[in-house]
Amino acid sequence: MTETAELIPFPGSRRIGTIRNTARRAVSFENRDSAPAYIARQVDVQRQALLKRGLAPEIVEREMKALTAAIGAYMWRLVMQAGAETA
Repeated sequence: MTETAELIPFPGSRRIGTIRNTARRAVSFENRDSAPAYIARQVDVQRQALLKRGLAPEIVEREMKALTAAIGAYMWRLVMQAGAETA
């Protein structure tokens, strides 16, 4: 009898270093239109790493949605803090 184990990734929304670094870099672009493509590339790097480790694609996509949302939320936080400092 062979049993298989389900791999459970560390939650994407808890990858604080990745979230902060990606968000800071994205908001630093002079050309704001470049930020979405940059974020998509960074999320894809994470996606490929999880797929390579053998995680189920549906789990990976769920985690990538959470990661993308967390990056967006942190970007808003950065933008709002910068706005409060200039007010």
